[in-house]
Amino acid sequence: MTTATIDHEAQSRGIKRTIFALLALIALIGLGFFYKFTQPRILSPSDLRANNVWVFETARIPRDFVLLDERGETATNAIFEGKWTLIFFGFTNCPDICPSAMAQMRDMQTMLRDQGRDENVQYMLVSVDPDRDTPDVLGPYVEFFDPSFRALTGEYLTIKQLATDFNVAFSKVPGGGEFYSVDHSGNIAIVNPYGHYQGFIRPPFNPGQMVLTFNSVRASWRG
Repeated sequence: MTTATIDHEAQSRGIKRTIFALLALIALIGLGFFYKFTQPRILSPSDLRANNVWVFETARIPRDFVLLDERGETATNAIFEGKWTLIFFGFTNCPDICPSAMAQMRDMQTMLRDQGRDENVQYMLVSVDPDRDTPDVLGPYVEFFDPSFRALTGEYLTIKQLATDFNVAFSKVPGGGEFYSVDHSGNIAIVNPYGHYQGFIRPPFNPGQMVLTFNSVRASWRG
């Protein structure tokens, strides 16, 4: 083998190494851009508020409770643990606000699923009308919106305590007989995977806006 041949082969190997190095660098840059553009946008507190979301500097711990879920099974604070939970306080006889809020949460869920970001998120209705909203009533109601939706009902004072812990007020409207109504706050509470009250979404609700802000809250959480 001549010296010229050896030099040529060495030069070829050097060129190949350079090409491989450049390709690896391009791949790394591409992965970096892909990672950047697939990560949720982190919004500032003022941006969140501009989109109807308030997040507490320190999450609040709700008091212990014992209620019933939509299947009639005992539910405690443990129902919130390990998942992000979005809670709306309402009732099944509510003519407009409640079904609208539930539908908006369903649409939010669909959007998160399409993004592949719906894992470990649950949606829940807590009844402010426990006398009429038994598990047998709540189960079919929440299932209408999505089979995965959860619900809680039980003793009035326990629900009142839970609502207070999530800054929700409600009261029975006088009169109306058996067809009475219930006035209630319209916020959606955001509960982190520790079961702590992280913040809330104020109406009016927009699913796209809710997805944007929720992804930001979740991405910036330091649990």
